[in-house]
Amino acid sequence: MSASSRPRLFTRQFLTGAIGNATMSFSFFMYMSSIAGYSVDVLGASAAMGGIVSGLFVIAATIGRLITAPFVTLVGRRVALMSAVIVFMLASGGYMLADNLAEVVLTRCCHGLGMGVGATTLGAVTLAAAPRSRQAEASGWFGAGLALASGLGPGVATILMRTYGYDAIFLLGFVLSFATVAFTWVMLLEVPKRARGRRFLKPPFTPSAFVTVKALPIGFVTFLPALGFASVLTYLTTYAAERDLARAAGFYFLLYAAVIMVARPLAGIIQDRHGHDIVIIPAIISAGLGLGLTAWAGNGAALLAGGGFLGLGYGTLISAGQAMAISRVGPLDVGLAVGSFYLLVDSGTGAGPIVLGPVAEHFGYAAMLWVGVGLSAVALVIYLAGISECIAGRRRAHP
Repeated sequence: MSASSRPRLFTRQFLTGAIGNATMSFSFFMYMSSIAGYSVDVLGASAAMGGIVSGLFVIAATIGRLITAPFVTLVGRRVALMSAVIVFMLASGGYMLADNLAEVVLTRCCHGLGMGVGATTLGAVTLAAAPRSRQAEASGWFGAGLALASGLGPGVATILMRTYGYDAIFLLGFVLSFATVAFTWVMLLEVPKRARGRRFLKPPFTPSAFVTVKALPIGFVTFLPALGFASVLTYLTTYAAERDLARAAGFYFLLYAAVIMVARPLAGIIQDRHGHDIVIIPAIISAGLGLGLTAWAGNGAALLAGGGFLGLGYGTLISAGQAMAISRVGPLDVGLAVGSFYLLVDSGTGAGPIVLGPVAEHFGYAAMLWVGVGLSAVALVIYLAGISECIAGRRRAHP
């Protein structure tokens, strides 16, 4: 198919939705990297409690993803999405008003719920605007904002905290959240009226209203490397300081984000043209290699190489896995597929420090990262044995 005959991807609906997702993600990573420190430094919480306050967001977001499908069924996508991003915005501003730890915890839970419902529904509505023949490419571009936010968000938060204090982080986070509401509203103006109303597709509060089984296999494959990625996200600073690599660690996630920005769109085009295996299999291998290089690193170059391979692998796996999950369902179940996929991915991100933290405590941070490499290897075996298109094709050929 020539470039001129390819269906259009960058419509106003897609672009405004992707930008709204980017501003939401940037705000999320700013808060995620600073709220534990705020709880300890300003509110007098212990380090353990600060970690719990930070993790509550992921738990609430996971619950939000679970309830998205029945919520959308009850009120419609338009109401569900706008109410979620407004809650996200109000919670972003709530940190500036919270005077004690209990109020921060309540704000954190509301913030996570808004993110869970909002991100799932925003992703579904935005990607529904993309042609089916360019779905993987669309997932890559849509996720590019998340990739950029994952590298820049923590860095900007650190600069603001050192220069102006935590209130500056909360103020910028609120402004970005307001921008998310604005872009979401503009995007919904582009959604055809027939797609805005209620859709009673399934009876609410049944298992099929919360998740679709078709998205769970690739979700679980991505869940395993997510455990390893979360351990890096949580413990990289401490690990790097232990090895006298703190300066290089400051550029780790910037390189991670830069690689994703280049790799995701290209991987999406390749996936659309040649299938899922050619992208997902190398991505899993690269994720394991990135964790291995990070564990082995004795100098800054090796550590940064680990960040690059982790971005090429895990960062690409997220968008490729999402595209595969979407390809398994019909157009009306895109939101359910996205929510089901990220339910497992978010669970891996939240559980990683809890599951692998004791390994670091008893055997060291490098051992924890090597466990992450092993989990990526298990993910590769599961994919090759049960999900790969080549295996599925052989099963159809030899029933």
